[in-house]
Amino acid sequence: MSAGAAPRIRWTDPRLRDAWLIALALLLVWAASWPRLMINGDEYLYAGEARTLLHGRVVPIDGDPLPAPLHAPGSVLRYPLGWPLLLAPLALAGFRALFALPCLFHLAGVLLFARLLVRRGLPAWNCLAWALWLPALPFARTLMTDVPTATLFLLVLDAWEEDRPALAGLAMALSLSFRLAAIFPAAGLGLAALLEDRKKALRCLGGGAAAGVASVLLGNQLMHDDPLRSPYSENGLQLLGAHRLGAHALLYLAGLLVFPPFPLAAWLRAPRRCDRWLLACAPALLFAIVYDYQDQSPSLLETLVGGQRFMLPAHAVLLASTSPVWALRGFPRARLFAAPAAAAVFAASIHFTRPLYDRYAPAVERLRACHPASIAYNTSASRIALSVDAARYRLADARDPRGLAEVAVFATRAPTHQVAQSIFVQPLPASLAAEPCARAGEFYLFDLGGRCLAPESACEGFTRR
Repeated sequence: MSAGAAPRIRWTDPRLRDAWLIALALLLVWAASWPRLMINGDEYLYAGEARTLLHGRVVPIDGDPLPAPLHAPGSVLRYPLGWPLLLAPLALAGFRALFALPCLFHLAGVLLFARLLVRRGLPAWNCLAWALWLPALPFARTLMTDVPTATLFLLVLDAWEEDRPALAGLAMALSLSFRLAAIFPAAGLGLAALLEDRKKALRCLGGGAAAGVASVLLGNQLMHDDPLRSPYSENGLQLLGAHRLGAHALLYLAGLLVFPPFPLAAWLRAPRRCDRWLLACAPALLFAIVYDYQDQSPSLLETLVGGQRFMLPAHAVLLASTSPVWALRGFPRARLFAAPAAAAVFAASIHFTRPLYDRYAPAVERLRACHPASIAYNTSASRIALSVDAARYRLADARDPRGLAEVAVFATRAPTHQVAQSIFVQPLPASLAAEPCARAGEFYLFDLGGRCLAPESACEGFTRR
């Protein structure tokens, strides 16, 4: 099948019933295990910027939930504004409400994938391939942009096939406003449009890409007074060193070969049965191979799974384009087990990532139990402090935290899950050296305002001099 227009399929189409049941099963698992904290170092930057935008500010000031040094508040603004702008309205309901947006994108991606399958004459329950795509599952329950961007690329495919080029262009613009690196799989889709000779669709995709890039440049101007410079782009350019060509080629190609339903193997087996959408993978793969991001985790499995996140939009496109080869037909009873299987595997993936949450949960829960109005913290404890709702957050890297806030949380080392990643050490402030404190894992919590002294409190370990 080509990447051209096809008959439109309504969301109420009976053929999508299994997909709706799978999405419902995933939603129930989401509700039963709603995230309570952030485990990734980038999450608190997205969440912090979203909550800063609620105050009508782009650049944070002292007291906003971003670890911004007073002398250079804009230095912490690393990423485009598209994702924080969408998160901002949810922040009105508190920190944990932010996770409703990645949940929505996760479920929408499953339904969009199912509609792509049905349009190809395939059973909708094969959307399990994306619903349970192993590299995507660890990031589905985070505030990262990887799964939402992949969902937007599925929307581009769906809108194009339904001959809705304007919607495809809008989805393209939004994906680039989330992460500029999406320009690489976008270029591959543009090549597919060129080969299909669909000039209107190509114009809409090009216009959407231009609008997305323009939004990033505008954000840079607002955040850094220069549309062409930002920590995001500068760090990205520094990592284009191609020093891990062999390792990254093996990593990203293996990700497409070893995870079921093995989309790369499907393409190699029957390339003529695949859509031209798979051209989106070529630029994305080349970029990932030359991008020198340190993605080595303590175990081979964690490296193989977690290292794929830069490729998730290309993965989604490749799975859809190779579905005529790998999708299962027949097996009428298989659909009866699709929704329970989705719930079971999703729950299992949450269980296996639990050690990452357990590393930070004791400190977050103990701090949350204090119901602080203000929190002081150092950079190494950012994800702890910013996972707790408060009116003010005070970065105390170079300041005496006493008098800044009611409670303080500090870590002496920046937490990381990457092997060989540089780790800076932050000693505890000398002013707190003699202060009794409570320790939760690798984090130190101090009661500076006498709020956590009740014997029945979860913070009963706090004492006051």
